[in-house]
Amino acid sequence: MRCELRCPRCGFVSDDHNMMRCPRCGSPLMFKCHEVRLDVNSGYASMWRYVNMMAVKPARVVSYGEGLTPLVKIGEVMSKLETRNPTGSYADRASSAVVSNIVRDIYRVRYESDFAYSMAFYARLAGSAISVVADPQSLDPYDVVEIASLGGSIEFDAAPDLYYENPLSVEGLKTIAFELAEAQPRAEAVYVPSSSGLLAISVAEGLDELVGSPPLEVVAVIVKGSPTPSMLGLSKSIRLAEIEPEEVVKSQVRLAKRGIYMKFLAASAYSYAAVEGNGIALITGSLRRSLQRKTKVGGTTMLRSMIISLLSRRGGLTAYSIWKEMSQYTLRGVYSALRSLELSGTVCARYTMEGSRKVKVYELCDGQAGEQNFNT
Repeated sequence: MRCELRCPRCGFVSDDHNMMRCPRCGSPLMFKCHEVRLDVNSGYASMWRYVNMMAVKPARVVSYGEGLTPLVKIGEVMSKLETRNPTGSYADRASSAVVSNIVRDIYRVRYESDFAYSMAFYARLAGSAISVVADPQSLDPYDVVEIASLGGSIEFDAAPDLYYENPLSVEGLKTIAFELAEAQPRAEAVYVPSSSGLLAISVAEGLDELVGSPPLEVVAVIVKGSPTPSMLGLSKSIRLAEIEPEEVVKSQVRLAKRGIYMKFLAASAYSYAAVEGNGIALITGSLRRSLQRKTKVGGTTMLRSMIISLLSRRGGLTAYSIWKEMSQYTLRGVYSALRSLELSGTVCARYTMEGSRKVKVYELCDGQAGEQNFNT
């Protein structure tokens, strides 16, 4: 496998693999790799099982089990649930790649809703600070609260040094294509909700670079009336498709009745896939629960104490195993208590493989969560 860092717009090639944007035209640079072959490290239950297929191999990996998301049928639509990532968004793949490769005391990131929140999560995981540079007119106040809850700060006049559109983000997002290649689903297309178009380009590049990849057409889905994603002009292989906003809302309602709460943009791919058929909808994000929600007192407090006590004696337990030890509570209650303990930094989760299944297990935090070293 050989890779080069190049500009997809003007063709500039950089020898400096730390460069983010083209000095000629200002476009984001991307790694272009050749003769990539499926090389899976099956011991890793995350996107890092494909580390040998990435253009860059970091000395450390900051991970919380992102990637290896399930392919499931929701109604009649085969869906890849990026909502199962740690912050509920596909952006965790990009953030893990960025924080793993760039070691800083503080990350100064331009505001993009899912990416900024995800970067705040991964920066905290790495023991670093984050400052999000935003235009106050476009900033969602809800994001301010959530980023602050993760220790992040907001700036309005500073210059960011990290953007969502960067080569490392693309490398992280390419792993979606690698997972599809490993799974070999019976489908003709993958439908990708698109705003900037970076996600669709990343998936298309991953499939294009991989020798023997499945013949999946990448379809970038936008809501009718939205501007054409700026980056789609850099690719000739991606088809652009539109969906009526009313159809997207109908899909959101149908899915909410099933207990699945998709963001509007994420639901656009599902809605289009339902019409087209024989494809995979990439479900990129779910509505996040506020991290500021107060935990109930009484029974829930007791449950959390019992979980801490159990994990102090026996680490590496799944939520189901924990529930079996305290079945006077509901399984949903156990999940809720574990989520609260994770957010407080008391309990840490890691992912293991049981056969072909990705399994989440819990243990008390020891201050080392999230960082791994690769010596393979």
